[in-house]
Amino acid sequence: MILDTQCLPDLTPEEKAAYKSIVQAAMDDAAPDQKKVKDQYIEDEAPKLLDQAKAAGDSLSLEDAQKTVWARVEGGKHRDLYRGEFIIFDKFGPVPVNEIWKNPDKYHKAGASDPQEPELGRGKAKLYVNQKDGTIVLHSFAHGGIKYFLHDVPVGTEINKRSDSNKDQWSVKYVLAWVESTDDRRAILKEWVKKLRGMDSNEQEEIKLAVQEKTQAKISILNKRLRDQQVAWAKQDRKKAQTEKSQARKANGITEILYQVNGTGDCCHAASKALRDSKEGLIYRYSGSLIKIVNKPPTNVRMVKSKADLSAEYPPMPLISPLNLETVCHEVEKFAILQRVVSEKDDIREDIPWTRQILKGTLALTEYHEPNLIGIVEHPYVDDNFQPVTDPGYDPNTGLYKCFNGNIGTHSQNADQALVWLTEEWAAEFPFASELDRFAAVAALLTGMQRRLIVDGSGCPGFLFTAPERSSGKTTLAQLISRSLYGRPMAAASYADDDAEMSKTLIGLFIEGQPAVMFDNLQEGAVIESNEIAKAITSDSYSGRWLGQNKIVTLPTSTLWLFSGNNISVCGDFNSRIIPIELDPRTANPDQRRFERSDIAAWAEQNREKTLSACMKVIRAGQNFDNASATPSRFPTWDKFIRFPILKIAGVDVAETFQKNKMSDPKLEGQRAFFETWHEVFGSELITVRDFLKAAQQSTTEYGRTEYEEILKEALEDIFPGGLPTSKALGKWLGSVKNRFFGDYRLESAGKITAREQKGSALYRVRQNVGL
Repeated sequence: MILDTQCLPDLTPEEKAAYKSIVQAAMDDAAPDQKKVKDQYIEDEAPKLLDQAKAAGDSLSLEDAQKTVWARVEGGKHRDLYRGEFIIFDKFGPVPVNEIWKNPDKYHKAGASDPQEPELGRGKAKLYVNQKDGTIVLHSFAHGGIKYFLHDVPVGTEINKRSDSNKDQWSVKYVLAWVESTDDRRAILKEWVKKLRGMDSNEQEEIKLAVQEKTQAKISILNKRLRDQQVAWAKQDRKKAQTEKSQARKANGITEILYQVNGTGDCCHAASKALRDSKEGLIYRYSGSLIKIVNKPPTNVRMVKSKADLSAEYPPMPLISPLNLETVCHEVEKFAILQRVVSEKDDIREDIPWTRQILKGTLALTEYHEPNLIGIVEHPYVDDNFQPVTDPGYDPNTGLYKCFNGNIGTHSQNADQALVWLTEEWAAEFPFASELDRFAAVAALLTGMQRRLIVDGSGCPGFLFTAPERSSGKTTLAQLISRSLYGRPMAAASYADDDAEMSKTLIGLFIEGQPAVMFDNLQEGAVIESNEIAKAITSDSYSGRWLGQNKIVTLPTSTLWLFSGNNISVCGDFNSRIIPIELDPRTANPDQRRFERSDIAAWAEQNREKTLSACMKVIRAGQNFDNASATPSRFPTWDKFIRFPILKIAGVDVAETFQKNKMSDPKLEGQRAFFETWHEVFGSELITVRDFLKAAQQSTTEYGRTEYEEILKEALEDIFPGGLPTSKALGKWLGSVKNRFFGDYRLESAGKITAREQKGSALYRVRQNVGL
């Protein structure tokens, strides 16, 4: 016969109460017999446990053995197994609980016998290791299903809490026991849900049903209480995570900024302050724009040698990197987090992206507050009072950021010995054409050390490495200077003949803050001419359009200028702006020479501190130098720090090269020949530009000097190689060179003609030995 129980009506509350009363009475009647059975079981099993412990080498008293067996059978569906208890695995045999705790992964999902009745045989239980909280549970399929919790502690130890790592998580067994033993229905309904934290859904469901059975509360009410509690736990977890994250951010120097619709200005100020107070502290105002100092390979220069020769990328160096809205957002995100309130009641916040409006305000405020940067220095130097500067960091007095370790070594020699070491050791093996060239090479090294400090508008000369043959050591000498000063190879820029292209090159170099640049491998026999470089060498600033932006900027020009090429010469204004350093190996095969310093880069690195120390000793020797006997150059500050110290110690004036430049200037020689021919033809007679050109163009002139026609043409071709100039072109050039000496000759202007036929024409004459 089949009985469909679904057709039966539910029990009324009175019937349920009567049913529970009948069950309880039956349990009470059976309790004495149950106790006898349990006592007998404990009495039988305790000696067995003692024998097992003794065989395993563990000490266990009879009392603890009895308590351990009692824990095995007490607790309903959730029971405990303590240290000293054994589990008989199908594969491993009897294993103590404490041994299982030592290597739980070994026994994970291993089959075993039921701990209470192992005589039931194999496969009656399976052990599981909870990967989330680390608990170990043996699930037995006997007796209707029992969970045995394994504890690596002696019997009697308090184990009400599930895990020592989280004191708010209660064991299922404890909560069920609490529900069963608590008679106060209101207390159960008030507290039960609070004890479910950390349990999985099956465990929560088990306890919820126990509470429903105990209190007779509606299941819908219990479900709502559980959902509300889960929401509360989620808020608590979120708040806890938020607090921990805030504490971690604060420890790392990161500021949390609360966004308010009407408080954009406050957000901008807070973000700007966080940026300025950041632990990096490398943001400055450079030429009116916000920049950051970064370590990276240069982008606007190329390496002197190819990558294949260098066997690596160009090494990172401290460079100036402009900040715009995108890059300042990246910087702000590292030191400040923008947040909005999600729940004012619970003070829950969430991170939100930075708005463009706040970033623009942050950029403007930071530009206003940040200190000005003039340049980056990678080595110690001597200040205006001839004192050594060896401490790193930003110097507000000079605007220089010093990124070096401050260790310059100890050079025990005096200034005289230091200069000897630089000329004979540091500059050894290079085939200088003369001793003046050797001292000029040392002057280039000293100029590189002081270049950042010379920003008073006088500038510094550039240096030209030239030689009659390739492989004479020009690039190697430049590399020695760079590695001695900066600890890396020299970077070089492409030389542009066009002034517009050269201006772009210079702007790129100045934006990056390059300390030194070499225009390498100039065309053989070239003459250095560049209006843009001439301005950069003798000025403390250079103006031009910022690359990629529609704005004009004015940038510091404190850069060491170097040039390299074979048979290169200078002319015009560069005669007094560039110091040539001539190398002459005096051999047909300079590339086959052998040197003691086969690896100049390694030597420079090993002796860098000694080189820097020697440079500072030489420079400091120039303090209080009496320069009355020395003719000033166009670089007075450079004279003070570089030229005069060498002159004081060695008696060598590297500025003599300026006069040598003028003597060998091909243009000056042509100009001198031009005015010599003028004087030979016309003497000191006053003539106009038109008269001069008529004499050069006509075979018979009013002067009757037809024999001078050809020499006048040749003289003009030295000045105007494209052919005879127009009156306007010649007049413009003469106006630019009037009252200047060309050897023993000087061009003078004597007003203008008033006669009607040539009214307004300028009158010129050339005089010889004027003023002598």
